[in-house]
Amino acid sequence: MIDPLLTVEQLCEIFTIKPGTIHTSRLRGGHPLFDKGFCPLGVRAGLRFRQSDVQDYIDMMADARTSRRVSS
Repeated sequence: MIDPLLTVEQLCEIFTIKPGTIHTSRLRGGHPLFDKGFCPLGVRAGLRFRQSDVQDYIDMMADARTSRRVSS
């Protein structure tokens, strides 16, 4: 099965952030999702993210919030 690819703009809609946030995080490095972006069709076509990576990140963040509530 082919994993759908999401654009920076789509990630911005999902997470309610600006494109600069993604690009700055990639430059700094170490972000569990934004560092996974790649340019499958070359730089001009833009950065893409696998939908499964985005879902994994959302799940990871939900798990982290749940475990913080339980330990509080």
